[in-house]
Amino acid sequence: MRTLSKLLISAALAVSAVPALASGPTEPVVTIIPAPVEPATDWSGFYGGIYLGSAYNPGGQPMAGLKGGYNWQMGSFVLGAEADYFATTNAPAQNEAFINLRGGFVLGEDFLVFATLGRGRWSGGANLNSVGFGGEFMVTDSISIRADYERHNVVGVSPWTGPSFVKIGGYWHF
Repeated sequence: MRTLSKLLISAALAVSAVPALASGPTEPVVTIIPAPVEPATDWSGFYGGIYLGSAYNPGGQPMAGLKGGYNWQMGSFVLGAEADYFATTNAPAQNEAFINLRGGFVLGEDFLVFATLGRGRWSGGANLNSVGFGGEFMVTDSISIRADYERHNVVGVSPWTGPSFVKIGGYWHF
């Protein structure tokens, strides 16, 4: 009887192993993890351009300006420094010049959202602070369009309480 029970147990084990043997040797499963996608546009390098805009202070004034700077791109983050000069186009003409720091994030392939912080001087003799934000779209590998919203005020007073400026321009990247 003992032999019969050993035989039955051996047969049961052999039958249960048949499906595993029938499938053949197993291959290891390889999971491919995609590499992080880098933005298609490289924002690093020098740029310069012109813009038109308006100052939204009492009696808002049209303005025209020049802006140029340099960007450093690290993955999707962009840091930069730029010089900005503008003059109002109606009397009495006034001008302002700024040095700004810019930090932003690339969205999608060709769109940069950013914030700016700067220090400048007004032709009326006051030192100014500025804060702002905007967006820039790369139209080609070397041409972009940009829109900025800024607030300026004299040093020692919050720039968010000063006049507003809206600027739209075209820039060449080289």
